[in-house]
Amino acid sequence: MDSQPKETSGLAQLLDERLGTAAEPVWLWDITRRRIVWANESALVFWGAGSLFDLIEFAFSAESAMAKLAACADSGTAETVLSPDGKAIAVRVRLDSTPLPGGGKGLFVTVIDRHEPKTDAGSARKIALFEAAPIALLLADPKGHVLQANDPARHCMNALPHDVLEALVRQALVDGMANRIAVAGPAGRERKLRLQAARLADPHERAPAALVRIEDITERLELEALLRAKLAKDMAALQQLRAETNDAAKQSLASLEAECARLRHERDAAEARSRAKSDFIAKLTHEMRNPLNAIIGFSEIMQQARFGPLGDKRYEGYIDDIRMSAGHLMSLVNDLLDLSAIEAGKFRIHFDSVSLAGVIDDCIRLLKTQASDLGIELKSAVPANLPPVVADARALRQVMLNLISNAVKFTPAGGEVFVSASLTGDGGVSVAVRDTGVGMTRSEIELALEPFGQVDGPLQRERKGTGLGLPLAKALTEANRAQFNLSSEPSRGTVAEVVFPPARVLAG
Repeated sequence: MDSQPKETSGLAQLLDERLGTAAEPVWLWDITRRRIVWANESALVFWGAGSLFDLIEFAFSAESAMAKLAACADSGTAETVLSPDGKAIAVRVRLDSTPLPGGGKGLFVTVIDRHEPKTDAGSARKIALFEAAPIALLLADPKGHVLQANDPARHCMNALPHDVLEALVRQALVDGMANRIAVAGPAGRERKLRLQAARLADPHERAPAALVRIEDITERLELEALLRAKLAKDMAALQQLRAETNDAAKQSLASLEAECARLRHERDAAEARSRAKSDFIAKLTHEMRNPLNAIIGFSEIMQQARFGPLGDKRYEGYIDDIRMSAGHLMSLVNDLLDLSAIEAGKFRIHFDSVSLAGVIDDCIRLLKTQASDLGIELKSAVPANLPPVVADARALRQVMLNLISNAVKFTPAGGEVFVSASLTGDGGVSVAVRDTGVGMTRSEIELALEPFGQVDGPLQRERKGTGLGLPLAKALTEANRAQFNLSSEPSRGTVAEVVFPPARVLAG
């Protein structure tokens, strides 16, 4: 710190004796060096200085209001605005020139009056906004001297290096804007400050100055460093997890591939067993056809007594039983052959234009006597203009025979079987076989649609079947590109429906 010059020490002692306790602030201004070289107690209070040495240390810029008072030395009094501690104070001062020891020129400045500076409404608002700003703001001249500062700036500008502030302001005055990061404060407790300066473009300001914004970014930088460290740690953990996950995924994939290979082997084995079973059934049924045809043929000859009477009347009853049993067994063999062919994808379909009305009439005529013998009324309702469908005639005939005979078989005496056909709303054709029989639950429907699946019950046991009627009807329906539906409720009968889509219906 610069001390008071030796040549002014004697003068200072004399001034202390005469003016040191004066009520008005009085100080001695060195015009050449632009410094205050002496001040009384009131002046120290005015400038906010702790001692004369603090005040002597402060150098005023050539553009400051204090330096410009030297031009008014001969007028005796002057009015100006001084800024002690960054606060603007309008004062009226008395100026008295005096020589300084060593040949310098001095100026006694005595504050004789002070008042608030006269400002317009706009300037007052600017000052109010400047003072009330929550961020640290200050005005500085090209030499880094603070001309004005708000409260947040006063708390940190003392720690701000003067050379940094001077360089920042100079750059802002040249470029219009300037930015710096400064380290302030004692060792071990440094604070990092972000400085942003902007050149003031106020036409009423004759002296160049810059507005400086000060932001303490110490905590932010520390937080960013912590976040970067945390991110690096998390990324390392993620890489480790990804590597472990990849290893686990590879192991899981290997296990899955092994399991798939096992399942494929089991599937292939099951398909081979199924093909072997289907081949066996097909061969067996083919082998059964020849003896069955012989039995049926010879029994018909004996029924018709072509070579003379049999003799005993009881033989005629036996021959009827043999013929009926052989016919039933042949029907079973044919159903087995058709079902095996469908499952193996070898069922031969010959699509043609088929009259549903004709097929239904033929089936009703064939089964009318059987239904009548069981005390069941068999009726039908088919529109005369029902269009033909694209289907296999033999397969469609077998579907309708199976559905109608199945309905007759499981309807008690006194019941009814009703066959109907109609056009659907989208142009398709629907054929429904309704009965008033014993009906089935949902689980019994699923069982009835499985090959050889038979629902247990008194009527079912009385009228035995093979369990192939419904599964074969469903398979043949789907082979003809139609939809098979089966709905039922216990004691309320069953409805079997075959629906041909519009694409399978021909114009009538």
